[in-house]
Amino acid sequence: MILDYLFLLNSIPILLNGARYTIVFSVISIFFGIIIGLGASLLKISKNAILRTIGSTYIEVIRGTPLLLHIMVAYYGLAAF
Repeated sequence: MILDYLFLLNSIPILLNGARYTIVFSVISIFFGIIIGLGASLLKISKNAILRTIGSTYIEVIRGTPLLLHIMVAYYGLAAF
């Protein structure tokens, strides 16, 4: 099997474009994750009982369910809209 170097050279721009999108989506996801996590943690340490309950419930639900379930709900649930 002979390696086709011309094919590899032609693929470099496509691969770099994919890497750029991966980095952009990662940064956006990290940003929103920090915002949501900070909001949930501030709700959980709030002195208001209602806000504390909302924060605790959100954290327990998110941490208590498998990641695959979150992915499936996002994939199939958001596709309905």
